[in-house]
Amino acid sequence: MKSIKKRPNTFHTKYGGSKKDSILLLLKIKEIWITLGFVGGIFVLYFLAETFIPHKHHSLNSKVIEKISSTEIEEITANISSKFVCNCGQCSRETLTLCKCKNAMEERNQIRELVGRNIKEEDILKTINDKYGGLKKGAS
Repeated sequence: MKSIKKRPNTFHTKYGGSKKDSILLLLKIKEIWITLGFVGGIFVLYFLAETFIPHKHHSLNSKVIEKISSTEIEEITANISSKFVCNCGQCSRETLTLCKCKNAMEERNQIRELVGRNIKEEDILKTINDKYGGLKKGAS
């Protein structure tokens, strides 16, 4: 009967050590992969939450861009926004036409959108006042 030669375990011979050491090394590698998978999963969940869950960030982190329209829409927007004061609490209650804060820009953008959809001035005044407040007395 032929004798069967045992093939040397290349893992043991390459890295040295016993079979017990190789098992410990494999367990450590699994721990590393599990840890990396866990950390990666947290990043994926954070990215998904930031992307798909609606939320408001602090006003310093978000930027509002003023959407300038045609001259006619800008004139009507200026007329309507002059009837409101800014309620941001950081300005000296300037009219929306003068205030340069984020809140005032959002309100002016909302007014522009409503003017662009040909909504009556009275309805725009009511809509903006209901949403943001700040309508001057006697301006309606």
